[in-house]
Amino acid sequence: GKGKGKGKAKAGAKPPEEPEGMPKRPPIAAVGLFMKENKGKGYNLKTGNEAWVQLGAEGQKKYVDELKQMQKDYEAKFKEFQKTVEGKKYLRLKAAFDKKSKENKVREKFLGGESAPKEPKRPPGPYFIFVGERREAIAKELGSNKMGDVAKKLTEVWSSLSAEDKKAFEDKAAALKADYDKAMEVYKSSDVVKKFNKAVEAIKKKPKAKAKSAKTAPKPAAGVGAGRGRGRGRGAGGRGAAAAANADTDSDAMGSDSSS
Repeated sequence: GKGKGKGKAKAGAKPPEEPEGMPKRPPIAAVGLFMKENKGKGYNLKTGNEAWVQLGAEGQKKYVDELKQMQKDYEAKFKEFQKTVEGKKYLRLKAAFDKKSKENKVREKFLGGESAPKEPKRPPGPYFIFVGERREAIAKELGSNKMGDVAKKLTEVWSSLSAEDKKAFEDKAAALKADYDKAMEVYKSSDVVKKFNKAVEAIKKKPKAKAKSAKTAPKPAAGVGAGRGRGRGRGAGGRGAAAAANADTDSDAMGSDSSS
């Protein structure tokens, strides 16, 4: 999820790399296993789905049972992965990345338009006002524009200023801060900004712990019930076939029931 809006500068941010020891998630549907096994037959989504339906409940059972066992093995391995140092680190980074991605999407939704209110820019403090005013003169005095040399000299000059001389910059900073605070009040009072802040708070809230009774075995993947009949098999097969193209790449561990 790439951020947008104010998060455009971080659009290149990538999710944490999956550790080598992280178990790979099985296909989400039994038809995915069928498509993978028969990839050499040149099936597309339509013809693959038709072939899946033609298997009937008896023919599909092999793949349904295989997927159930794969899911069971995956859940067990993933629970162990969660206990490892690399697992804890990965899941922590992934959760932080996912949260930031959601915040960026919310920001784009509410504040990304041209007509959306723009957040006031935080004003500089006394020292940075001094730097802005004196940088050019110090550079000329040194005969150098090297950032390190100029910064060092600016710090020395600032440190040597009397309290009275510094007060002039502190007063400027205080005036800018007062204007900033007023602008922020107007910004925060906007209905759009209120909706944005409410949406961000909802993202930051920790999900309520599931009741113990809810912690049952993982739900069967789409397509598991496909073997119960031609009618149901057709529907489940359609959904499963669409997902089958990703059968080898489904590894988003954060979506696992075991990660909650």
